[in-house]
Amino acid sequence: MNNLNIPYELKYIYEKYFRKYKDILEVINLRKNQNNISEITQSEIASKLNISQTLVSKCLIRLEYSDKCIERVKAGVYKVNHTDLMKYGSFNKFVKYLAVIVEIHNFMSLKLKEQAKILYMTEDEIKMVRAYIKLL
Repeated sequence: MNNLNIPYELKYIYEKYFRKYKDILEVINLRKNQNNISEITQSEIASKLNISQTLVSKCLIRLEYSDKCIERVKAGVYKVNHTDLMKYGSFNKFVKYLAVIVEIHNFMSLKLKEQAKILYMTEDEIKMVRAYIKLL
């Protein structure tokens, strides 16, 4: 995070809302074998990070379906696809969304489908980004 040219405010947002995904992914990644398969339960991840298992479960869903970092093979078994959340993760989508708001004057008035097309995101990803914006 320090080597990127990101304003302080965005670093704060990253630490507050997005860091948990990176931490969870790091725990999973440390347990992967040569085939990129990691065997670790949600409870183990929660314990290592001192967070709730419910939060881990929600984050794993995002890491799998939105960020495509992992694939759930079965309960407690994950295939690691990539670990670059700054390039492919939710934070990246959030920053892209903010940048387009500045670039395209009427972007916020466009329909969800149109926003998704412009940003090469799914409508669900746009909804996710909007939810983060509402948190702010």
